[in-house]
Amino acid sequence: MTAKGTALSHRFASRDGFTIVELLIVIVVIGILAAITIFAYNNIQDRARANSVVVGFKQIDKAFRMMAIEQDRTTWWGDASASLTGTSNPLIADIITATTLKNYLQKVPATPGLDNGFWWYDNDNDTYNPSECLASTTGVNIAFTNVSQKIALQVDKTLDDGNLSCGKVRFNSSSTSGDRIFYLLSEGPQI
Repeated sequence: MTAKGTALSHRFASRDGFTIVELLIVIVVIGILAAITIFAYNNIQDRARANSVVVGFKQIDKAFRMMAIEQDRTTWWGDASASLTGTSNPLIADIITATTLKNYLQKVPATPGLDNGFWWYDNDNDTYNPSECLASTTGVNIAFTNVSQKIALQVDKTLDDGNLSCGKVRFNSSSTSGDRIFYLLSEGPQI
């Protein structure tokens, strides 16, 4: 080998470590992978929260229907009905305590990650008109408070049509009473 060839092979063979450019490329790749992972994790958490609300609505719906069958009812209870709790828009937890709903639902459904929200019942003896979509609170509803619009949309896509203004699932954003998602038990007082 020539002296020049020996010097070149020796220079490449004795290289220890990485260049700054190589290190920067590795750092950028790790940063991109971390960002993708965090984004995916947050979406998984939101889907899990939405799923807990979906399950809650279904459990409460079924329990109310079972209690109505037990009592041989043909109409839904007004929300201030003495046979529920006597208060307007009673909490589901209070209805469980005060009525035979506890035979079908022992406690309010768990909503991990949405612990500051609460379930309640709404029936002002008004009728929801699906062709108008004007009021999210009309009809007989189960409601859950303090839920984001993003989670509400996922709930709506699972239970309804993806339109938060109309249908079985509706969303009401309010600065005074918080964001609420409504699940329609019935369009009117009839069961």
